[in-house]
Amino acid sequence: SIQTHIDVMKTTNLEESTPLTLFGELLIEMGKFSKAEAYHRDLIENLPGDHNDLPFLYHGLGYNYYKQKRYKEALEFGYRGHRILIDQRSFKAVHIAQSLLNLGWDHKKDGNPQKAIQLFREALEITSIAYDGKDHICIALTLSAIGDTYTDLGDYEKAAANLSQGIEMFQRVLPTEHVEICKGWIRIGHLYEKQG
Repeated sequence: SIQTHIDVMKTTNLEESTPLTLFGELLIEMGKFSKAEAYHRDLIENLPGDHNDLPFLYHGLGYNYYKQKRYKEALEFGYRGHRILIDQRSFKAVHIAQSLLNLGWDHKKDGNPQKAIQLFREALEITSIAYDGKDHICIALTLSAIGDTYTDLGDYEKAAANLSQGIEMFQRVLPTEHVEICKGWIRIGHLYEKQG
């Protein structure tokens, strides 16, 4: 059902989801990319320049392009949203960390894994401080992103360390059958596959 889908999106993208952004995210997940683009652009053009959802709408537009493998455009709109978060200073540190995580994935897919690692590490530092070193899904997602990127770079020791930390944290903070735990095991399987 649509409500179930929205509940899952809230769990995995907790810090950026608002009532305005959830509908756009749902359109993207349904593969309705042109409708999602029109939705995000319409809101961006018509909301006041200081509206709190603006950076997240830019991120949503970037995510729409990311899902279409249009990574240059994803980066363009991701950075627009990120600049708003940095400039306005009224947003939480975890919003900035989520933005860095998104940009890291865009850079990774655009063929720049070193830049991705740098952004993921910045996000990890921010989330570790923001959550006082306690387990949190945002930290686990970031550890997984770092590990996944190290797998692609062939640095298997760093990959294993980060992926293991990520999945262990997922297991502590999520229900047993959550999709992120499944993805964690797939990433570890991919690591072993790469090592032959």
